[in-house]
Amino acid sequence: MEKTLYEYLRDLSSWNPPQVQQAAIEAIDAAVSRDAGILAEVVHMSQDKYEWSNRAKIVCMQSDKALERYVPRMLEWLKDMNWPGAELMYERLEGLEEGYVDRDIENAMKWAQEDGRRMWLRALWGLKKDRRERRG
Repeated sequence: MEKTLYEYLRDLSSWNPPQVQQAAIEAIDAAVSRDAGILAEVVHMSQDKYEWSNRAKIVCMQSDKALERYVPRMLEWLKDMNWPGAELMYERLEGLEEGYVDRDIENAMKWAQEDGRRMWLRALWGLKKDRRERRG
């Protein structure tokens, strides 16, 4: 019997053996390739932070086109760069194509400023700078 998406998401927990985590990553990635809508659930930061690193790995495996609509959610991972998966998200966001990403970063910077989230604002400024340097 095949597991449900939510069972596979629970298998992403770093408390599980590495082979269970890897099997879940592969199964979820395959499911996303069949139904891109599943990505909405994967990019969501669950209450179980022990899943976050593996969720980030799955998100980062997706194409730029597939991630286009999820950039605002991806930027939320940068609220605390100590969170599991935050560095992976930063690197993937840094490499995304121009256009909508820069607009979404600007919007997130406004939210961070309004909410007084200095750590998030610092990460967003760094991302903006790194993306600009990457383009040359």
